[in-house]
Amino acid sequence: MRIKDNYTLRELAGETVVKDKVKSSVDMTKLITLNPTAKLIWEEFSGKEFTVSDIADFLLKQYGIDTSLAETDARKWVAALKDNGLIAE
Repeated sequence: MRIKDNYTLRELAGETVVKDKVKSSVDMTKLITLNPTAKLIWEEFSGKEFTVSDIADFLLKQYGIDTSLAETDARKWVAALKDNGLIAE
């Protein structure tokens, strides 16, 4: 899977938001914000093919957290992006 190429990150009012590159403005009714960890994962895997395991491994290396927590967090991150149509499989 991969993050769809037509999406990018933008700073807006101190928040990191996902923006459609094709649209000239941000739809404030459908704003997707990323916390610092979600932003870091996005930046690491944008433009690349990845699996949930790849993300979990990245979280383990970055934060030294428990393996089961890394896997859970990775699954949640992928699910949130899928739910919002941001991931192509």
